[in-house]
Amino acid sequence: MFTLAKLEGDAVFCYDSEEAPSGQSLIAAIEGTYFAFRRRLRDIAHLTTCTCNACRTIPALDLKFVAHHGEFILHEVAGHAELLGPDVITVHRLLKNTIVETTRSRAYAFLTDACIDSCTLDPSLMGLAPHKEQYDDDGEVAGYLLDLGARWQEEEERTAVVISAEAADLSLEIDIASGAPALWDMLTSPHRAHEWFIGLESMSEENPTGIRGVGTVNHCVHGGMAVDQEIIDWKPFHYWTQRSSTPLGAMLVTTRFDPSDGGTRVGYHMRFETPIPDEMRPMVIDMLRHQMMTNGESIKRVAEAG
Repeated sequence: MFTLAKLEGDAVFCYDSEEAPSGQSLIAAIEGTYFAFRRRLRDIAHLTTCTCNACRTIPALDLKFVAHHGEFILHEVAGHAELLGPDVITVHRLLKNTIVETTRSRAYAFLTDACIDSCTLDPSLMGLAPHKEQYDDDGEVAGYLLDLGARWQEEEERTAVVISAEAADLSLEIDIASGAPALWDMLTSPHRAHEWFIGLESMSEENPTGIRGVGTVNHCVHGGMAVDQEIIDWKPFHYWTQRSSTPLGAMLVTTRFDPSDGGTRVGYHMRFETPIPDEMRPMVIDMLRHQMMTNGESIKRVAEAG
């Protein structure tokens, strides 16, 4: 995931040293950050009673993101790592752009062509709009725009689906000495499931919108049993809920991340959607509890090993 390079006035400069970064992780980080910002902004606006100019303009605050892919070197300056190189200059130049003037969008992520190509994202499937910027020394820089204002509107209108511990038929919580973003990437990526999913035979993913989120369906086979897992609620770095269609029927599972001392508390809360016959219920719950505990121990071991 991303490393903080430095704070630059009202901008935050981060980088990822992975040669082939995950596009799904990039979009989750951008949208998760923006949604958390908007929720915090909404709460402050609702709760403040101050009438000073600074407080009155809080609702007008917004965020923009620029994501680029290229080469850089790390140079030690006064005990701090500085990123150097032409691509570093380019991504900084892109902060001064014409996007607001030409699109009237104040909340956006501009993903350059280099970023899109390196992350293997499909801009047409994602519904991204093409955009170009022109600079005297850098020439033309092309890319695509993700409208974060529209994404936030969709987020606000979507009904949350969360299984709480009190409403669950089965729950498990485990503390892991790892940050939520790293765990999120590890647990939501089907390509990384083999790292921790005990007995997994295969897992594939369908993303109708080109990015992982609501509507994504994972096709999972383990222990000779095929399971379809459809994501029906998705709040990056906080929780996601999926509907699992199994030979035993349908069940809802919320995987929740909460801060804990030195890491993250991962909670699994499952509720049967299809009623289980009373005579089978104890056996089914014991089987699922064993699977949850085994995989939970495996996740903790893999995540804490680095």
